[in-house]
Amino acid sequence: LRAQIWPHWGSTPLVEITTHQYKAWKNSLEATYSANYVRDILQVFGMLMDDAVDHRPPLLPASPVPKVNRRRGRF
Repeated sequence: LRAQIWPHWGSTPLVEITTHQYKAWKNSLEATYSANYVRDILQVFGMLMDDAVDHRPPLLPASPVPKVNRRRGRF
């Protein structure tokens, strides 16, 4: 979170994060880091966005992260 998510998104309001911005960030991570590390970062970010949508009242109307089957924690 501190190494990748906060430095990139910390100053961006949640409602201003778009799917296009997310995909560009994902592509830059994939060009720089290992697949496992990128997967872990994107899972955490996806969970954060899902929690923002599920919050009452919602902090976001919809997640900018395309839906994939995400699990919480490591299994």
